[in-house]
Amino acid sequence: MLAKALKYARSMQILQFFLDVVEDNGTTFEQKLLGARGIDTVDPANVEAILSTNFEGSAPLRIDEAE
Repeated sequence: MLAKALKYARSMQILQFFLDVVEDNGTTFEQKLLGARGIDTVDPANVEAILSTNFEGSAPLRIDEAE
């Protein structure tokens, strides 16, 4: 998936890449990138649930993993 994203980015079509990913995988899906697991969503109900809950506890993990 990373190679495909880079190909789209080089051709200035990164938005199309994300549209294709959602079309192929649905509005909520799991991905692994460089060994890290992630859940991606564009589902409005999921986004609303995430934004309406206290999810601050996950932020330090993301920072630590990136370092």
